[in-house]
Amino acid sequence: NCAWSSDVCSSDLGMTFLHGPIQEGRCTACHRPHGGTERKLLNASFPAAPYVPYTDKAYELCFNCHQRDLLQYPDTSFATGFRDGERNLHFLHVNNAQKGRSCRLCHTLHGGGNDRLIADSVPFGSWTLPLKFVRTEDGGSCAPGCHKPVTYDRKNPARRPATATPSPTRANGRND
Repeated sequence: NCAWSSDVCSSDLGMTFLHGPIQEGRCTACHRPHGGTERKLLNASFPAAPYVPYTDKAYELCFNCHQRDLLQYPDTSFATGFRDGERNLHFLHVNNAQKGRSCRLCHTLHGGGNDRLIADSVPFGSWTLPLKFVRTEDGGSCAPGCHKPVTYDRKNPARRPATATPSPTRANGRND
């Protein structure tokens, strides 16, 4: 057995909910306890940085258990519960060629205080920003410091703000 068993994680670290492999006592689903080529003794690659360009290879560790569909489609009705209508919010946050967000920006990796392992706060430079996640029957909301409060709902998508149209400019160049 691993020195960091599910009993140690849940009682000593205050984790009410554990990531599946830990709950099952299978640390080796993600870690090679006697060494390997990846950092933190991981079995496969996982981003070290909070922001990384998305590639399947970058999240190879996650895809050992989680379906790639989670991050493949901008719109879906099946690949994830984290969606606003059919707008895939995992895709929106992670599948970005320039500045994709690592799973660990929003999720606690080993366990946490809710069944979706949503973190209470996230690191942002030298700050720690609260996520203020609230789960609802068909979605949820968060009000972190990284963006304005947002709500998502799988059955009744949130209304998007209307696109602003520039006001006409008068002949004198003024908008009044």
